[in-house]
Amino acid sequence: MKSSKANRRLILCFISTLCAGIAVATALWVFDENATLYMTPSDIASKPMDGKTIRVGGLVEKGSLHFLDDGKTLKFSITDMNNTLVIRYCGIVPNLFAEERGTVAKGSMQSDGTFLASELLAKHDENYMPPEVARSLKLIK
Repeated sequence: MKSSKANRRLILCFISTLCAGIAVATALWVFDENATLYMTPSDIASKPMDGKTIRVGGLVEKGSLHFLDDGKTLKFSITDMNNTLVIRYCGIVPNLFAEERGTVAKGSMQSDGTFLASELLAKHDENYMPPEVARSLKLIK
């Protein structure tokens, strides 16, 4: 009788440990996928992200900023000084958004190789640059 009770406790302990392990592994996997604040154009070039909602960041290339014929869709390119990514955005453009300034866009890659942004963020002042952008541009170590 006692051995059967001990076996049930052992099985219950094993199942509890297994469930806890699965929960921890799932939490770490989700955290790892969401830990990146944004990707650079070089990241996108090395790891295609078709259809997945992501954030991309970089500097708006000089001369690339223009509205399409519909007058609502903004098209521009961002760079990390190694690769360039063309972005299309239809929405309210932040006041501080300009050429040669840092930006982060949220959206998804399209089959034609452009990035369709649903949200656009601009750098908030002249001196601020997120550390990740500065590192990707090799301005800081």
